[in-house]
Amino acid sequence: MEDLEIAFKMHKGAEQGKEGDSFLYRDNLFMVAEGVGGEYVSEIAQERACRIIPESFFKHLSEVQSPGHAIIHALREANEGILSERNKLGRKMAASA
Repeated sequence: MEDLEIAFKMHKGAEQGKEGDSFLYRDNLFMVAEGVGGEYVSEIAQERACRIIPESFFKHLSEVQSPGHAIIHALREANEGILSERNKLGRKMAASA
């Protein structure tokens, strides 16, 4: 099997490369996340997504050996974490990942 070469390039245009964008890669997980909902709450949502998704993905992957099931589980878990924080703060927030 050939090696996979990994590279990131960020273009700082009007809507791209804003401070706070998150890029992550680890083993076979590549992720870009951005918070939605205003400065403070968007950062919270983004942080939750960036923390929960990789943690949950690799935990679930090691249990079932299915990347498809692992990513679905991780996204659902991140969604639950963000919704819980949203309910706690009483402010709308979301993250795309």
